[in-house]
Amino acid sequence: YIYDLTTGKTAQITKNGVGYKPEFYNSKIAWVAEDNALYIYDYSNADERKIDSKTGKSVEFLTKNFVIYGENGFQNIYNLKTGTTSHIDTSAWPIIDKENEKILITSQVSNGEFPREIKLIVYNIDKNLNENEFTIKYDSPNEKPLEFVLSGDKVVWIQNDRLYLYDFKEKKETLLTKEQTGLEAIENRPYIRAL
Repeated sequence: YIYDLTTGKTAQITKNGVGYKPEFYNSKIAWVAEDNALYIYDYSNADERKIDSKTGKSVEFLTKNFVIYGENGFQNIYNLKTGTTSHIDTSAWPIIDKENEKILITSQVSNGEFPREIKLIVYNIDKNLNENEFTIKYDSPNEKPLEFVLSGDKVVWIQNDRLYLYDFKEKKETLLTKEQTGLEAIENRPYIRAL
């Protein structure tokens, strides 16, 4: 069901059974139904579409023009305009910038001995291409970059209890928080809400 705060009306969305893990964007809702099919519903015009009927899916993100969903460990992108599906080559959970329809893919480049590297790839969904890349190096497990957030041409992450920003357009990395020690470091540990 959906409840419209403006009109005070309630409408049933799913026609047969329960909808799992719904994702919203403006007037659209995407979900996986009990039959394991992927559906999208636009409540502005009551249009419902069955997108995919294979099993093993989970809706991960919904943007203006795309549904990003996982299927048996792979990421798929369904284009709402063309009705076509493409795939992202990653097993990592993608970080998405819904407004700019871009995905940040993190990929462990090196394993084993330190230093290690993580490659950040910005994938432009609409253009279907890898738009930007950046590699972060770290010297120990405690320095591994965490909690990435993507917004347009910028990515923010936490590394070694410090907050960093990388601007893909300017090709520049910036330390956003000062280095702290002791109790100050614990009390002021950064976390990312949104960018």
